[in-house]
Amino acid sequence: MWLPGDPIPEFVASTAQNPRYTFYTTGGRYVVLSFLGSAGIAAVREVVGYVERRRVLFDDE
Repeated sequence: MWLPGDPIPEFVASTAQNPRYTFYTTGGRYVVLSFLGSAGIAAVREVVGYVERRRVLFDDE
């Protein structure tokens, strides 16, 4: 289990915009990783809704 601030190993994952997103491109930025694939639709909607309602927290400022 990683803790906040821990470096993560380099890996590739698909996103809605990029089928081969590489996380090393986020170097030097804070990143929130959420692995929601097995959480179920209701849980995924809840998490995505939470993030969308607090978008100002994720504005890179």
